[in-house]
Amino acid sequence: MFTVRGTLNVAAGTITYVNTDTTGNNVTVSTISCEPGSVLNVEGGIIENKTVYSTGSYAYAIDMLTNGNLGDVTVTISGGTVYSDYMAIRQFNNGTACKNSLTISGGYV
Repeated sequence: MFTVRGTLNVAAGTITYVNTDTTGNNVTVSTISCEPGSVLNVEGGIIENKTVYSTGSYAYAIDMLTNGNLGDVTVTISGGTVYSDYMAIRQFNNGTACKNSLTISGGYV
């Protein structure tokens, strides 16, 4: 739904994603995808993925994507709610050069 390629601050409101196509296999659907080198700050509001899990589909509220040495992903959650019917947050690192950072100091996951 959203792809972060810089810095995104979420302070209020609701961001909801629902994928209704259950015909695919190995489908990844994310409410917010954070690309290498991006920063996501969740200070309030709701980030949710209400995609119904089915075999071969993966639904994340926040997906931290790192590939090789293209840059770290930094996610800080200090308030609000992060929710998914499948998995709230995925840290994916396809390499050893990057160090993703996830800090949760408040809110609900």
